[in-house]
Amino acid sequence: MKILITGGSGFIGSNCARKLLELGHEVIIYDFQLDHSRLGPENPKMTLVQGDVLDYKQLTEIFRKTGIEMVVHLPALRNVASQQKPFQAHLINSSGMVNVLEAARLTDVKRIVYASSVAVYCSPGYYRSLNLDPFCVKEWMPKSPFNVYGATKLYNEMMATQYMEIYGLKTIALRLSAVIGPGKTPGSKTSEFNDVIEAPILKKEATISSYGEQKVNFIYVHDAVHGFVCACTAEDPTHPVYNIGGYTLSTREFVAAVKEKFPEAPVTIKESKKERAVASAIECSLAKEELGYEPQFSLSEAIHDHHQYLSKRV
Repeated sequence: MKILITGGSGFIGSNCARKLLELGHEVIIYDFQLDHSRLGPENPKMTLVQGDVLDYKQLTEIFRKTGIEMVVHLPALRNVASQQKPFQAHLINSSGMVNVLEAARLTDVKRIVYASSVAVYCSPGYYRSLNLDPFCVKEWMPKSPFNVYGATKLYNEMMATQYMEIYGLKTIALRLSAVIGPGKTPGSKTSEFNDVIEAPILKKEATISSYGEQKVNFIYVHDAVHGFVCACTAEDPTHPVYNIGGYTLSTREFVAAVKEKFPEAPVTIKESKKERAVASAIECSLAKEELGYEPQFSLSEAIHDHHQYLSKRV
């Protein structure tokens, strides 16, 4: 299969490209800034195209010229930057998505699989007011983004639904939980969890808020990639949106898992009874049932794999 990845040299995109190549697919990387250090050595089945998702004409031309069958769409301004620059977030996160939808419907693209986020969901308190479990959030539960990033992600889901209804374009949104793993750059509210994992190797103090007993779902980057692969290859998925996560636990439990392997890890927990603004402890049975998705890494395995990667580079 010939698959184009927008944002293909980013954190998730580069890992996704390597996995798809490993599985024998042909991959076209379309990115504003091509990061060759992430993409690794040249591969005859990988084509690199420097381009902007805001350049609708170039995007359509590339879709048509390469004869792609599927798109994995990933570019987005991160949540902190989106809050600081809402107009820019609208352009990159939402206009970019609509350009991909329009280019796809004018060409022979069979499916778009794109990154949404748990940021579309409501606060834990709101779910409790409806007698819903905020530690087991399902796709059908109410959505009410608390920040610009979440708002753009929900808008993308709504536009994708319209393109499906009007043009019959097949789209699949993956609502990713907090993605952790080597290569993740700062700029996310969940970056502190990555800092905790890396603290023992980098010997750098990490501070993280406890958020009371609130539980959060985490997903290792290779499991996130597995989710995209499942969504690309599933024969006949019937839903437009799927939760994709890994393991649900509190901040204290997360830190304890790291300290179990590295007791001297320089990590400080900043006590707080305040909950995170969004309920992100998602439930993923729909993805298992229809996409065949299940996490491949336990938290312990993810920590070990992350450390193995870092140890080779420190």
